Amino acid sequence: MKEIFVNYYKIRDYWIAFGYDLSKKKVVLTFIPKKNKEVLLKEIKQLDKYLEKKVLKVRIRDGVKNRNLLSIAETLMDVYEGKKKSEIIDYEYPYEITTFAKNVYDEVSKIPRGFVSTYSDIAKRAGKSLAVRAVGNILSKNILGVVVPCHRVIKKSGEIGGYGGKKNNNTKKRKILEKEGVKISEKGVVKKESFFK
Repeated sequence: MKEIFVNYYKIRDYWIAFGYDLSKKKVVLTFIPKKNKEVLLKEIKQLDKYLEKKVLKVRIRDGVKNRNLLSIAETLMDVYEGKKKSEIIDYEYPYEITTFAKNVYDEVSKIPRGFVSTYSDIAKRAGKSLAVRAVGNILSKNILGVVVPCHRVIKKSGEIGGYGGKKNNNTKKRKILEKEGVKISEKGVVKKESFFK
């Protein structure tokens, strides 16, 4: 069973965690930063159960004193806060994914903070315009949330849609999008100026 070492650090007011493949020098796992360390650790342990099905085991390490890993944590925090673009992070999935899934993740990683795209637009950009549901399915399994901000993908109608693999989890998604500067009407529909082209 392949092991992924997940390192976590306190950067500014947040706890941030990520998995890093030292041999490939690539980020293989990220977690949305949390203000509460225990909430972050609980999320890591939940993901570990999912990854076991992929024959991967997560090992948690508290802030390993390594300048390169700390620098990656700081960069991920800058990406999360919108100070840097996610394209600067060299990432790879720790298990095999399809070419289409890789294309979907690459397209989603291009959506800047404060903007959204639709499942259908991502399907087109990833090379399969009719695979809209497949895009939603792929994003529901995203394990690189900071680098591949799947919460920025919404329904074609402008409705927010699900989050975290759950169809009715749009309150959390709405809060994240509004925090990032996405304009949403009182009825929960994203305004046209927030669409990424």
